[in-house]
Amino acid sequence: MSRKSYNRHDRFFIFLITALCLCAAALVAALSVQSHLNARTDAVIQTLADGPEDTVAPLTMVVADSQLTATATPAPAEEPTPTPAPTATLTPVEYLPVYTRADTEEKVIAITLDDCSSLESLKYAALAANEYGAKLTLFPVASSLLKSDNAAALRTCVFDLGFEVENRTLNNSTLYALSDFEMANEIWTADTAVDYALNKDYGMHLLRTKGGLGVSDPRTHAYLRQLGYDGFVTWNISGASCDIDRLRETLSPGNIYLFNCTKDEVVKLAEFMKFAQSRGYAMVTVNELLGFPANSCADPADDIITRTLVQLEGYESPVMQYTQGDRSHGVYVLQMMLQKLGYLTDDSTTPTPAVEDATPAPTNFLDSVIATASLADGVYGQATVSAVMAFQASRGLPCTGVATVELQQMIAEEYESRFGTMVEATPSAPVAPVATAETSDFESISSGVALAPTSTPAPTPAAVG
Repeated sequence: MSRKSYNRHDRFFIFLITALCLCAAALVAALSVQSHLNARTDAVIQTLADGPEDTVAPLTMVVADSQLTATATPAPAEEPTPTPAPTATLTPVEYLPVYTRADTEEKVIAITLDDCSSLESLKYAALAANEYGAKLTLFPVASSLLKSDNAAALRTCVFDLGFEVENRTLNNSTLYALSDFEMANEIWTADTAVDYALNKDYGMHLLRTKGGLGVSDPRTHAYLRQLGYDGFVTWNISGASCDIDRLRETLSPGNIYLFNCTKDEVVKLAEFMKFAQSRGYAMVTVNELLGFPANSCADPADDIITRTLVQLEGYESPVMQYTQGDRSHGVYVLQMMLQKLGYLTDDSTTPTPAVEDATPAPTNFLDSVIATASLADGVYGQATVSAVMAFQASRGLPCTGVATVELQQMIAEEYESRFGTMVEATPSAPVAPVATAETSDFESISSGVALAPTSTPAPTPAAVG
């Protein structure tokens, strides 16, 4: 073998040995790294198995304050603490429907006439409605029906012109600021007064409250349900706040229009009815617009004047939270307590300290404020917010101005500890409607009395335009 060949073999073997050494070194290094990683992994697994205190569990969905909220589930403790039961539970309230307009595409509207105490204005509106083919829905303040001429006009409107009547209360009182008896008297006596004026058992479906307010008061809903009413009705267009041009622009299917029974508004009403007729609109009763049957009308089976007041039965004031803007009898009761305790005052921003009452605790809730003019109106306004905040401050609570259920319980407890249990006044015996000299001749008046006044004639519908 030549030296040249020998040198080539030497270099080959040297290269081969060097490569094998490098591969062996790489293999050793890889095994070392893998062993180190395995050791760290085992340590992590062992740590998780031991359950450290700062381990975060997966998120789950729970119900909180009637809303779904994401929250972390805490790691189980050795001795879990039971969750305390809530101190109060809000009471679900079953509300009747409140109708403001009808959902329809047909060219049909309802026109309502409020109050109806002005006989001349009622006659004028009736003549105009008859001229333009409108069936009005009347909401008389029922005390006006004690006048025989008003009762006679109402009968003509119902029996001759096809109008319908719904409940507008007896004296246009704010229902949620009355006692249970007074509230029932306002609604039931108004119902009975319509029966008496028509000399019929006249079944009404709907109630309209003063200003359309207080329709969220649970107590009024409960009483209407007890009497068999179907709900409340308000309006979405007011003739009092629109001139005739604006009224024409509002003409749209399903609207419920409100007009007050005054001279200026019934003139505007006549012009609007003429315009609606010219545009092909039917002007129907509220019941027809909303899909209710016509009000029932039957001969009475008893002497209407001897009926006795149906009082509110089985009603328990619901447990509910009150905030600014609420209107209800519950707010009224809360205000009465805050006033007696000295938190609700004429100066709502700086309530005066409560003064201990040296007199014996009253047995009648309404007696508790007899010495001062009542600031309670059933409206949770700024004065009530300030009074609630003052009470919260006196207890070291956050001054939110919100009357939570728990806060109301605290106010009631302080009231009862100082002044006794709250009990509203209720007459000892039901009261029947009282016939006056003007109502004694109702039954002798014909139901066909003409609408035209006996003195100055009302303008004809054509005269207004």
